[in-house]
Amino acid sequence: MQGKMDTRAAVNTAKDWLLEIFADEEVSSPRLEEIQLDHGADAWEVTISFKRDGKSLADVFGGRTFKVVRIDDRTGEVVGMTHRSLPEVSPR
Repeated sequence: MQGKMDTRAAVNTAKDWLLEIFADEEVSSPRLEEIQLDHGADAWEVTISFKRDGKSLADVFGGRTFKVVRIDDRTGEVVGMTHRSLPEVSPR
């Protein structure tokens, strides 16, 4: 079944939803990191990173939070969100 959302609509939905959900946490600088359409589930998985201004030492030093927003391709509704952890990179 062909969905109704295009890539740009999925990205905009994810960004807008995250900014609304985290509005009381002073998030800023949302950035698209990854996007893919899961054809089997008819859902977009959009990874957005953002800064959480001053909430932790990592944030103070420029760390970003990564969230994967899952959007139903047929309805355009957000159906879930998960945290995306990145592997630690050790200095050489």
